Amino acid sequence: MTNRFRFSYLPILFIIVTEITTNFAFGLTLSEEILPDTFKNEIYDAGIHTVLLKTPGWEFSLPVLDAGSRDQLELRFDDLSGNQRNFGYTIYLCNAGWEKSELPEQEYISGFPTGVIREARASFNTTYDYFSYRLLFPEENCELIQSGNYALVIFDQENPDNIV
Repeated sequence: MTNRFRFSYLPILFIIVTEITTNFAFGLTLSEEILPDTFKNEIYDAGIHTVLLKTPGWEFSLPVLDAGSRDQLELRFDDLSGNQRNFGYTIYLCNAGWEKSELPEQEYISGFPTGVIREARASFNTTYDYFSYRLLFPEENCELIQSGNYALVIFDQENPDNIV
């Protein structure tokens, strides 16, 4: 029996946290003290709207993956600030109370827990200028190997000290 089938019934639940984070892979180094004590499904930047986390191709799905599978989730959101920004992300394992787990990254992620949101599309023929962002994750260089709750933390790479 392969790992894919052995873990197929252990769900992984995600919430979106638009918060700042530590991101060593892309030259951004922030203190762990900046992370919230408890992750919440909140938006901290007034320009961010229409946040959706779902299974690709299924608009009303829950943000749940099977541990050990190569399934992905799709994150979409709009930035109404009018400027294209560079966003990064980090994935954290959380306990049942959505507090950051004490486990080291290597025990719950194989590969890199950080990345960059590369897909951005400018609006056209609209009253307001905005950019739509899209991320499919986990990416090729990341595999979630532990079942549990995960927080997807999004931050602005240009100004990582400000909450997005």
